[in-house]
Amino acid sequence: MNLYIRLDKELAAYSSDDDLLSVFMKGTCRAVSERNALDRDGTVAFLPSIKGSSEETGEAITLNYYCARLRRMFIMENLPIYEPNEGFEDEFNIVLDFINANSKYPSVTFVTVTVPDNPAYDQLKDDAVYFFIDGECRGVCPASATRQGFYGAVYSYKDGEQAEVRYYSASRGGYYTLQQPVTLNNADQKIHFEY
Repeated sequence: MNLYIRLDKELAAYSSDDDLLSVFMKGTCRAVSERNALDRDGTVAFLPSIKGSSEETGEAITLNYYCARLRRMFIMENLPIYEPNEGFEDEFNIVLDFINANSKYPSVTFVTVTVPDNPAYDQLKDDAVYFFIDGECRGVCPASATRQGFYGAVYSYKDGEQAEVRYYSASRGGYYTLQQPVTLNNADQKIHFEY
């Protein structure tokens, strides 16, 4: 069975030639794939060929993607099911995304961050908002082209974790830290950043 597995843009930004993708079925490794394709548009893809028998038709498959730059394993379980001699149709074209493959941080808070004076956010394209928990960066929000503010996902072990918010201003050449931490809630959240 052949699969075409692409990384979402968030993971693709950290991809390197040292990445590996493996496929497990019934607790055994059935395929290992290196990064096979890097298209001009930035798409990163893997093309594993899964070994199995016709008696295993319908078995669940687990994808394991190791990102060398992040030093993290991302896991997608129970999709798709094994079908011998199949592949490359739509159901075998899988996008491996940070949110659904992130077993370490199951809670995801989507944040929109605004800054004072209602600036034109397209002019702040070199600025970014960072979220830290215990010194670990859990999310980076760039200036949004489609909404007023900075937008992105922040990852946590559970709801209610407190995150420190830091704003980087390219024009001012420095970081600013929000005085009060933000409570992550596994939902959409709006934050107004005052320097």
